[in-house]
Amino acid sequence: MGCCIKPRTQADMVCTEFEINLISAKNLKDGKVFSRKVYARVSIGGGTEKQSWVDTNNGTNPSWHFNTIHTIDESSVQNPCTMLVIKLYSQRWIGDRYIGEVHVSLKELKDQAPKGSNTVDYKVKKGSEYSQGTLKFSYRFGGTMKADDDDEKPISCKRALHGAVMLAFSTSLNFLFGIPI
Repeated sequence: MGCCIKPRTQADMVCTEFEINLISAKNLKDGKVFSRKVYARVSIGGGTEKQSWVDTNNGTNPSWHFNTIHTIDESSVQNPCTMLVIKLYSQRWIGDRYIGEVHVSLKELKDQAPKGSNTVDYKVKKGSEYSQGTLKFSYRFGGTMKADDDDEKPISCKRALHGAVMLAFSTSLNFLFGIPI
């Protein structure tokens, strides 16, 4: 059955801060040509992508130490369908080339780090193959906060909830009607 995220009202919305630090990747492959200038795009739950800088020095073993912080609705963190997606690309003058990606649910990350932070290695996948190298990143879940009408932080939380609702909607369309969005 498809994953559904039940929308909540702002009054009972609880948000948490999620910080991710892309550390490095090893043994990346870019088809038959080795990657020379590698960067990553990070998104959560189908939301806005944040792009790391391009590592122009380390070829197939890029190093970024790129840090980004997201405010997420706590119910989305507990939903196994809310995914952290990290896509890797090789920058080229004729158009960037997709190398592969890592998908991991926020719930899985939260379960792996009960104290809130952890450093992990995941295999980079392209299509159905895991032979594209490994990606190392650290992450931390911050404290929770309740969204109040007077608080400025719920704006980010509202965006996170909007992304979660859009993900649920597109997943439902795909599941029910076979319509990819």
